[in-house]
Amino acid sequence: MNSLPMWAKFVAYLGFPIAVATLLLWVVVKQLEGHNALLLLHDIKVDTHLQQTIKTSEDMHFTMHQLTYVLQVMCQNGATTPQDRNRCLEKP
Repeated sequence: MNSLPMWAKFVAYLGFPIAVATLLLWVVVKQLEGHNALLLLHDIKVDTHLQQTIKTSEDMHFTMHQLTYVLQVMCQNGATTPQDRNRCLEKP
């Protein structure tokens, strides 16, 4: 029995069905580890995209405030009466 390879000793000690079940379990665990690595990579990509989207949204928000201010100033400059100037500052 000492001359047998390690896997043969394993099968002889535990029995063939348990050895096969152990082998299949090992294969499944290795596949899950690979899938877990892919999921982590995907999670990192999603987080990066989220950060880019937040930054773009903040930039657009700032730009809209600047554009609104410019339009209000143009409206006030073109207004002829105080009532027209007040309407320029009203929110829709």
